[in-house]
Formats: sequence, structure tokens, C-alpha cells
Amino acid sequence: MFRVIEKETGKRVMVYSVEGDKFLVGANDRFSIRYMTDFIPELQAEDDGQVEATACVFTTTRSDKDDLDNLLADIASGAVPVELGDTISTRLLDGTEVDLVVTDQDDETVRLESRDCLGINTSARELSAYLCKVYDLLPDALKKRIVEVDRVHLNSNGERYTERCKLFVPAASEMFPPDECYGDEGLYQQMDWYKDVHNRVRADRKGGGSHWYWTSSPYSNTSYYFCYVNSNGSANYNSASNTYGLAPFGCIISKT
Repeated sequence: MFRVIEKETGKRVMVYSVEGDKFLVGANDRFSIRYMTDFIPELQAEDDGQVEATACVFTTTRSDKDDLDNLLADIASGAVPVELGDTISTRLLDGTEVDLVVTDQDDETVRLESRDCLGINTSARELSAYLCKVYDLLPDALKKRIVEVDRVHLNSNGERYTERCKLFVPAASEMFPPDECYGDEGLYQQMDWYKDVHNRVRADRKGGGSHWYWTSSPYSNTSYYFCYVNSNGSANYNSASNTYGLAPFGCIISKT
């Protein structure tokens, strides 16, 4: 994700994804597909008087399988530095296009999340099965870079337990401030990426319409309801058995 300036009006516009010569852009919670020729990069002055684009987009194509592998290797080695909002565009093995956005990083790892959902319906009770299905669809170049992480959850009694996994669904407390997350308050801290409500809005699939989606968090220490994110980026909850939900996925890749 990055900002550009509309040539005609001079207004800043947020770009959510790129496909060919088209941008998916949004402002004031309204989204549209526009041609990139209608915009110029937003520039930022540096101390030496030079200017540079505020962010960049990395793209890969299915026709060249080495592109993704080389890009992830360069990110891991530091040859390609990344910032929050930088995006890797690729395809799953079933042909589904997906944008992976950098939502966090430290000296050793980069956190990637699907910018949108994948159009795969799931209930909150079946999120583990959903993630297994997604993992099987990932290109090998990404699979080999993913590291296992310990994710903390709350059970129906409010007790913490840890699950080791390669893919995960973001928790409500990572996405919302404590007074809005409806579920696992105090389990995680809200990530900087999700402090912007626009970053909590996801489409049902790349290029699709905005849609509600599950978090990994039970509502108020009960297994009957789960927290989800409304299509406008606000918090809500629903029956954990609702099979019409969607979900994003996240993973951690190593820089070492």
C-alpha cells in the first residue's frame, strides 16, 4: 500500500493493490479501479534535498517462478529493504491472485499478511482447517521462507494457551485498541499497521468488494461467538458456526 497524487485534483489517494496498469484506490472508505497514468507518486523531501517515492510495490508473475524466490531471498538478506505497506503480488497454486503486505518487521523477521481474503468461506470453528488449505496452495518459494511462530489464544475459560503454526489469522487485539476489540483484550497490543482503519478494510478477494472477515479471537471468553471485522473496518462479533465468513492469513518470514 502506498500513496499517490491524482493529477487532475492534486489530492492524495491511497493505492491498495496494483494489477497491470490499474490501481485499486480508496479515499473516505470509497474504492475504485483507476489507471496508474492518472496519478503521480507522492514525493518526500530528504535532508540532502533529493526526493524519492514514499513506498514501492514489488510484483511477481507466475510465468517466472524464480522472481518470488529471488525477491524473498533479497528481503531476507537485506538487499531489498522493506517498509510497512510494501506489497508482494503473486499467485497461489490454484491461480488465485494475492497481495502480501508487510504489516510488521524487526531485525530478524518480516510479517506478511494477505491484503484481502481469498474468497474461501469458513466458520470461526474451522479456521485451522482453512489455514491448512491455504498453506497447501502457497508457492514453494514462500513456503520455504516461512518460520513457525507461537501464537497465543484464550480458551472459553479465559485461560491462555499457545499454538505453534506457520500460518495464522490476526487476533482482534492486534487490530483494535483494547476498548474496541470485544474479545482478547490484553492478549496482544494493537499493531501500528492497524491503527489506520483503512488497513483493516479487506475485500472478499483481490479486486473484489469489501467484506467482513474473522479474527482468531473468541468473543468475551466464550466459544459460541467470535470477533470479526466489519466491511468498514470496525469491530463486531458473530456466531462461531457461521460458515459464510472469510478470513485473511498471515505468516512470518526470516531475515536470517
